[in-house]
Amino acid sequence: MKKIFSLDGGKTWREFSSLRIECKVTEIPGEDGGGELFFNFTHEGLITDVWVGNDQPWASNIGTSSETYDEIVSRLVEDNS
Repeated sequence: MKKIFSLDGGKTWREFSSLRIECKVTEIPGEDGGGELFFNFTHEGLITDVWVGNDQPWASNIGTSSETYDEIVSRLVEDNS
């Protein structure tokens, strides 16, 4: 599977083997404040993690999920049928 990304709205594209995207989250249910949401695109699929306390030495992962690219495609096709 060829994996590409764009940083300019699709005008140009670059290929990657793995890619990590971090999103700051202001509110996380059940937590005092926010944290970070990470999307890790690997050669097999997507790993998603939620971290809290990243500005502290005791940062912890409070949620994770993983799906292969085949699982993602199947889920999306099933959801739209």
